[in-house]
Amino acid sequence: MKRVKTFIPIIFVILFAVLATACGKPKQASNTAADPAIGTYTLVSYKVDGEEQDISAFTSQGIYSTLELRSDGTGTFDAFGTIAEFTWDKSRLIFDEGVSNYVLNGDVMTVTDGPSVMVFERTGKKEQPAATEVMQTDKASVRPEEGVNVMSLDANPIEWETYKDLSVIIQIPKGWTVNCTTPDEDMFRLEYEVKSPESIGCRIVYYVQDPNGWYGDKDFVNTQIENMKNSGYPDQVKAAEHLRYMPETSVKGYCEGAAEWDGGSFEVLEETKLEEVSYYEATDFYHQYDVARIHGKRTASDGNVYEGYYRASVYGNDNDEPLINPVTGKPWTYPVHTVSSVRILEAPADDFEKWLPVLQKTLNSIEFTEIYSSSLMTAVSAKSAALADTMSSPTYMEKTSDSIFGYERVYDTETGDVYMADYGFMEEYDKLGGKRYASISDDMYLQDTKGFVSLN
Repeated sequence: MKRVKTFIPIIFVILFAVLATACGKPKQASNTAADPAIGTYTLVSYKVDGEEQDISAFTSQGIYSTLELRSDGTGTFDAFGTIAEFTWDKSRLIFDEGVSNYVLNGDVMTVTDGPSVMVFERTGKKEQPAATEVMQTDKASVRPEEGVNVMSLDANPIEWETYKDLSVIIQIPKGWTVNCTTPDEDMFRLEYEVKSPESIGCRIVYYVQDPNGWYGDKDFVNTQIENMKNSGYPDQVKAAEHLRYMPETSVKGYCEGAAEWDGGSFEVLEETKLEEVSYYEATDFYHQYDVARIHGKRTASDGNVYEGYYRASVYGNDNDEPLINPVTGKPWTYPVHTVSSVRILEAPADDFEKWLPVLQKTLNSIEFTEIYSSSLMTAVSAKSAALADTMSSPTYMEKTSDSIFGYERVYDTETGDVYMADYGFMEEYDKLGGKRYASISDDMYLQDTKGFVSLN
């Protein structure tokens, strides 16, 4: 991951000293029930003896100081990249060697310590309660509609926690891990994989672009790999790890090739063709070849069988129009294919339906940090700044996630709960005369989803 390096002015030294004179294991808070305070806050102003201090050296670069208060009574203070842990109660932030008092007024938290006053505003989503903490209300007694299958998150009593780095924030089940392989030099190519403990066997893949280069000729790929490994050049040896074989230029071929490469096999249960607009369409080098979501089963090399949804966009050479090498001006003999917008939700086949709502909740929780969004807007031209601002909005990201993975959101008109559904659910549901479920409005996109609905 790319790290931001900047000069640390004396104002920061003072700020950090106020909240924590030493970083270490914080003292245990005496009360962790201040639920309204749970969330992430960003520093907006800082005064010492009533005099406003300048923090623009950081904020002008999209770098912020944040406080995160979690439901277990612990918290993290990120002081422009320097981290301190603490515990908290209804009025105090308790560091290893000092205590700061705070007052919460709506989404504004004011932290005081002697002559220093820091004002933070809530900018992150409030931490969602664990599934085990969901209160049972009259909604629980509402019977499911006949002909509609509802898979609820409440059926999976797990505890959630927050993963956060410079680019994204993800809500994951406690004990699960997140692996980021985003190239340092390419902030536009996010690559994340979320994995459960091995005993559970679930995984989520989120690639803006698959890091591998895919070719349509197996013998060519194997020969290239062998030659590159024997070249003696470290860059060539490393690049050889990212060559793959795709039996056909399609999402189906991508899934089959990936499974075969790992010593397994892949079975398509259902395939849904999707549409997507990409900048590749405006070039002569690549052509959008296939965009689809596949419901399938993957058999691993050890014999274990996994079921999942596999969504991707494949770009490559149109068979009727040979792909031209832009350097030599000659046709590629073995054209490379690019795979982007990869989203994979996978669990052991026998437990797939049980884990699907959890996998979907995790995938849909992915949001960009303020630092990443700011860096993204800085990277694009001024002409595109308005578009970048729209694209970084939470509602837009939720809609994009649904569109990319082939979902739509509906709500139960009797309970108000929001559910995920396969794209086209409402069209079929309306044809059957259903009245209970309806499409959500824009202001409901940030509402937590309760599970997944489908037609029997």
